Amino acid sequence: MLIAIGACVDFNDPRPGDGGITDDDDAVDDDDAVDDDDATDDDDATDDDDAVDDDDATDDDDAVDDDDAADDDDAANNDVDQDGYDSIASGGDDCDDNDPNVYPGAAEDPNNAVDDDCDGALNEAMGWGSIDPKDGLAAGNTIVVVTGAAFNGTTGVTVDGAAATGVSVLSDTEVQFVTPAGTVGDADVAISTPFDSITQADAWIYTGSASTLTGSGAIVGPAQATINPGGAGGDFTASYDDPAYTGAGAPTGLVVEIGYGTQGQSPLTWPDFFWSPATWDSDSGSADVFAGTVAPTTFGSYGVAFRVSNDGGYQWLYLDGNAGTAFDPNELSFINVVP
Repeated sequence: MLIAIGACVDFNDPRPGDGGITDDDDAVDDDDAVDDDDATDDDDATDDDDAVDDDDATDDDDAVDDDDAADDDDAANNDVDQDGYDSIASGGDDCDDNDPNVYPGAAEDPNNAVDDDCDGALNEAMGWGSIDPKDGLAAGNTIVVVTGAAFNGTTGVTVDGAAATGVSVLSDTEVQFVTPAGTVGDADVAISTPFDSITQADAWIYTGSASTLTGSGAIVGPAQATINPGGAGGDFTASYDDPAYTGAGAPTGLVVEIGYGTQGQSPLTWPDFFWSPATWDSDSGSADVFAGTVAPTTFGSYGVAFRVSNDGGYQWLYLDGNAGTAFDPNELSFINVVP
């Protein structure tokens, strides 16, 4: 006997698949609490494998999940304005994470009533403090540091109108640069940011070696000295004999300095000799004796020289250890900095 069994099908039933609550194979089944294999299942509270699931409170593996309070892997969560600095709320130091122009080290606009560089001060104007060193060879290439205020965001430095190279902001109060070539004499230094600029007249001196002095001199000694970094410097003396400067006591009109630089290099051509004042020490017959101290702070050996000027420090006569011959960097005294 054959028995016919009939089935009633409702063609308006919207459920796809077999309609079971554990249907893991339905690509559009978004309401199944255990369906972890559906790439578009955005309503599953335990779905941690869905690369586009942005609404899952425990989905910590989604690189673009910006709405998940527990998503600790999303770098954009901590830098809303995408300026490269995390917000203060997330442990960073961006004082306004909604403004990409405000961050530590930003250029300060002195007129906008905003703490652009997050240092706690508003409307900081650029200021000039000091320059070190104060002079260098007319050939250029001297490394210079200027101290002052509001140097963050410095975009350029000029010396006597020519662009410096190697401009680097060391801090909001220090900017470093390398001098361009120039002409012997005074030169203005200008520093600029996108919002402000400052010019210091005659801040820099370009020097030369065409002195009009006709005397002779030499380093008296010692031939070398040894010091430790951070300790007392090395003391040296030099004599200078010039018929234009006679009489007892310190000669009037002479400037004398002591300097040190890389061993084997000449201060006539090497830009990074570091100079400081030497003082009159005594008379020695018709000559005058000057004394000075040098104290390099890094390990190594350095040449030591003296120089004399009669025009206020523009043109110099350089002294080595032999008064009878032309200047020779191999005849300098030396200072050794050891541990």
